[in-house]
Amino acid sequence: MKKFADVYNAGVPVEKIANFHFSKDAIKQLSPPGIGVQILSHQPLSEGSVTHFRLWIGPIPIEWEAQHQKVSWDSGFIDIQRKGPFKYWEHHHEWKSISKNETQMREYILCEHAPNLKGMLTRLLFNALAMKFFFWYRRKKISNLA
Repeated sequence: MKKFADVYNAGVPVEKIANFHFSKDAIKQLSPPGIGVQILSHQPLSEGSVTHFRLWIGPIPIEWEAQHQKVSWDSGFIDIQRKGPFKYWEHHHEWKSISKNETQMREYILCEHAPNLKGMLTRLLFNALAMKFFFWYRRKKISNLA
């Protein structure tokens, strides 16, 4: 199983970060340029809620369904792929207040590629360099919430 991770301090109050992540458009705003996001169905972020969406990576559509677990406004949540291109995908979004205007952000992804054509696609599109860019972009967007 692969693990990709990013930890940083954002000069943003924890309330802003939580409110942002609990908004419907967070997934669209946190997706890097070149990746379109089409929300097909969405339940407000809560324990067991599901979001079904389509990613467009260039001309390639990728359907995805994520279920949310361990949801806490104070500390974050996990989304787990129920349907999608990976054999397994678990994305942790964690935040912790450091001070009034600073929050520690911790994100990590555990994933396993499928042993078929989908696996070849995910190995190409979600490689180590792409994931570094993914986390860099998300860090930039979160830090700009201030």
